[in-house]
Amino acid sequence: MQGWSDSFWTNLSVYAPLPVLLAVMVGLAPQTRLYRTFFLDEIGQDYVRTARAKGLTERTVLLKHVLRNAMIPILTNVALALPGIFVGSFLIEVFFSIPGLGREVLLAVNRSDYPVIQAVTVYVAVLTMLINLLTDVLYKLVDPRVVLK
Repeated sequence: MQGWSDSFWTNLSVYAPLPVLLAVMVGLAPQTRLYRTFFLDEIGQDYVRTARAKGLTERTVLLKHVLRNAMIPILTNVALALPGIFVGSFLIEVFFSIPGLGREVLLAVNRSDYPVIQAVTVYVAVLTMLINLLTDVLYKLVDPRVVLK
């Protein structure tokens, strides 16, 4: 399952599923229990009991009340994990012989090619800043009480 070809469809159907599955499982699996805890914490709140007492459907309670309040810590956690997932994708590219930035980073480290290492470091730093900016904007979309200044 290593390699890469010139055909987009071959890459998508043969070579990409295992690396994508690996990246998703490594990024998502450890967080699932934490997300469950966030939801269970919100389900136990008084406003959820009040919404149920008003006669709202369980779907409405979960989507409009619980999900909205549980999304703030979930967004924070995802924003903290994303840069690590991108750096991990460099290793996945090397392991599965996918041509890309991962192989170039590994070659640059082995050759002590400092300008390439610095460029990748700046790339990851800018990516982290953009993820943090996007997370702050998403806070406003998820919770209208958040004010952007």
